[in-house]
Amino acid sequence: MNCLRAICGAGLFLVVFSLTGQVLPGDHYLATDIANDVFYLPKKTDRYFSSGLAVEYGDRSLVKAAVGSNGLATLRQYWRLQQNIYTPEDIQSTSLVAGDRPFASYLVLSRGKDFFDESLGFRLEREWTAGVLGKYSFGGQMQNAFHDMVEFAERIPGWKYEVKPDAIINYRLRLTRRLSYGRRLQLNPRAETRLGSLHTDVSAGLMANLTVIDLSADRQLGIALSGDARLVGYDATLSGGLLNRDDRYRGVVIPRRLVGSGSLDVFLDYEGWQLRGGITTQSTDFEGGQPHVWAWFGLRTGGRK
Repeated sequence: MNCLRAICGAGLFLVVFSLTGQVLPGDHYLATDIANDVFYLPKKTDRYFSSGLAVEYGDRSLVKAAVGSNGLATLRQYWRLQQNIYTPEDIQSTSLVAGDRPFASYLVLSRGKDFFDESLGFRLEREWTAGVLGKYSFGGQMQNAFHDMVEFAERIPGWKYEVKPDAIINYRLRLTRRLSYGRRLQLNPRAETRLGSLHTDVSAGLMANLTVIDLSADRQLGIALSGDARLVGYDATLSGGLLNRDDRYRGVVIPRRLVGSGSLDVFLDYEGWQLRGGITTQSTDFEGGQPHVWAWFGLRTGGRK
């Protein structure tokens, strides 16, 4: 339960910090994001990607730009604590259901660096992730605790069928090219690869950023529309871990090799604060499954955008 308390405590810290009206000094920032398919109203599904919580602390600094570039570049370094929860469509089932996603959750800590050269328009992100898959990530306890707090949800008995516990180590690398069209519109083609015991895949996508209202550098309203196609090699939330093999799901739940996703997000910046949220839709990621939609919202304080 200590990990569960740590996640809740980190989220509570940001809320309390926000209520004090304080903004982190300099280029340090603190952010939290909460995702849940139940937020996508009026259709509440509570299936597949069921919920997620992330708390991130980082800083930005100016560093020497790459060879062939002019001026300085921005380096962002961060730590992120994240928990994601996945459930089958038949969430009240008390037995294994053929052709459905298994109960799964993971709790990970990530250390990442993000290098952006504005003069060249290139961004390079790399991230190491370590953590646990299965019951020691406390996904079942977190979801049932949330269901106990609301009147429209019941406790879920099926977490006893969660994928077996396993260790997680993953690496992520993303390259993004920024193409600006005036002050308000940017197109960002991107390519990403993930390798490890949680996710192994490659993806390509495009994000369009539009500044709708631009009163000043720290008073803006923007929207982002993005789409990605992902070629999947391995997904531990579907098949279980690599080290502690789970034959209940390995080779039984068949991942789709090509998965698409799209997002519409909104960002409101005001004097060091950012309120944000959006909707994400994803195509079927396993044989016999269905497309899925969820919503998210978050808050960030401090640092530059």
